[in-house]
Amino acid sequence: MSEHSRDFIGLALLLAVFCSMTTARGQIRTAEALPHDYPGYHVLRLTERDADTRAFLIQHFKGSDASVIHADLDGGGHSDYAVLLKSDTSAAAKVVVLLCDAQSKCRSVFEQDITGYSEGAYLSRLPVGSRVAEAGSAEGEKESHPVTLTNTGIAVGTAE
Repeated sequence: MSEHSRDFIGLALLLAVFCSMTTARGQIRTAEALPHDYPGYHVLRLTERDADTRAFLIQHFKGSDASVIHADLDGGGHSDYAVLLKSDTSAAAKVVVLLCDAQSKCRSVFEQDITGYSEGAYLSRLPVGSRVAEAGSAEGEKESHPVTLTNTGIAVGTAE
């Protein structure tokens, strides 16, 4: 298992568990508002992915955006967001989780740098009831115990 694959598995577990336990609130309205609320960043576009990832996303994400998840991630009864963002001026990229309230006011509650592998990155939903665990590495690290999601989770994947 590559270092990036381990990072993605760990990030998916962290996001899934984090979103199942968090209830923070705050100030962004919709995914369309992100460029205004994250100056210098935009939602990662299909054209910014490598050729293999573009082909994978076109085949597996027909009619949906692999850079945005819109779902109730914290069980608060309101739609939240997970978004892949890319810098307008550099190679910097990150995944951001935004939890929203009834007035569609959202707050960033999680950010993770994905600069080294943004060209192959995509987001997918993990349905309620999914069991997630971080796999051990070839070096013999221990595997984590599976966790059953009580809310929709997020997986950050890579098209390798």
